[in-house]
Amino acid sequence: MEIISNYASLFYLGIIDLPTNIRIALVVSLVSLGLLIFFYIYLLTKRLVFIFFRSRDRYWNEQIMDLLNVFVSEVDDNLEYDPVSKALPNFRKLPLHRWFIKRMLYQQILNYQNHFTGHASEKLKELFLQLHLDEIVRNKLKSSRTPIKIRGIVDTAQLELTHFLPLVKTFLNNPSSDIRIEAQAAYIILNKAHSFDFLADVKEPIQDWHQLVLMDLICKIHPKELPHFSTWLNSKNKSVIELCLKLIRHFQQFDAIEKVIHLLKHPDNEIKLHCIQILGEFEVSSAEPALLDCYNSQTVELQAPILKVLGRINSGNQLQFLLKAAAAPQFEIAYEASAALLAHGAKGIDLLKHYHQQAEPMNLQIIDQLLGETNNKNHGVHA
Repeated sequence: MEIISNYASLFYLGIIDLPTNIRIALVVSLVSLGLLIFFYIYLLTKRLVFIFFRSRDRYWNEQIMDLLNVFVSEVDDNLEYDPVSKALPNFRKLPLHRWFIKRMLYQQILNYQNHFTGHASEKLKELFLQLHLDEIVRNKLKSSRTPIKIRGIVDTAQLELTHFLPLVKTFLNNPSSDIRIEAQAAYIILNKAHSFDFLADVKEPIQDWHQLVLMDLICKIHPKELPHFSTWLNSKNKSVIELCLKLIRHFQQFDAIEKVIHLLKHPDNEIKLHCIQILGEFEVSSAEPALLDCYNSQTVELQAPILKVLGRINSGNQLQFLLKAAAAPQFEIAYEASAALLAHGAKGIDLLKHYHQQAEPMNLQIIDQLLGETNNKNHGVHA
């Protein structure tokens, strides 16, 4: 120690005797060298830690996958004994008290369950529950962090953990739209007997993209018994009405026609447009008086679709009304009315030809265009 102390003293005295600028440069160099050494030691340590964790995770992941591969193969072989009971002791030998191994097993069972159907999928779910891994799902659902909560809802839906339905139900009107959409989708899957009951209590708007997700989900799960979606057409939530109208249209629920006609009096134009389109697609001739009443109180944006629907219904009862509309100065109205007359066949075409002689230039051009297209189609058919 004394020798080191002497060398340090000599070094210090040597530095003191140097000019100030050299002393400063030397101190800066020493500090830089120290920081560089520290940086290299930090990187080396970080790399070694990464290699350690990667090797550890790879080892345990292989152990878990081997157990799951054996388990799934035994399920597929339809052995007489219960594969879950046989496999449980082997899985319980894993040190599941170590959180990273438990999480790894949790994720791998989810991955396997997502790629299997039928009996294998059910047995993987049973194994999941027997290992009490659903506690991880519960913790996720109770997390205050939105991404973790959403992951918990998705996992609940994938495994159909119905005992978490009350907890999922509390998220149906969550302020976060991302949580709401996942909770509503999960509710449909978990509550098979009354999948759509949540529509009665939805307070927040269901966005258009959210409606598409729910419709896609409903089409995929193919529920055995669909409810009468007209049940929720009196909702105070506009988005719920829109979704139900889309579902009525998609699933061809003709029993909803009366309520759809009644909704033509709804104050919102988007709702009215959905109703008009449904009545046209269902070709509801009894809706014509209501459509005419609606037409007289609407703007061009709704009048044009009504004219189009009258052409599609094609009852022949509104020819004079359509002829009058064909003389309108607005291009869109005149075009849809003329096209609707054309859709009525010979009677409508005769009326157009008769009106042709007194039509205004714009209306005349529309009629010529439509009649020309019809003639070209007829020539094509004969050819």
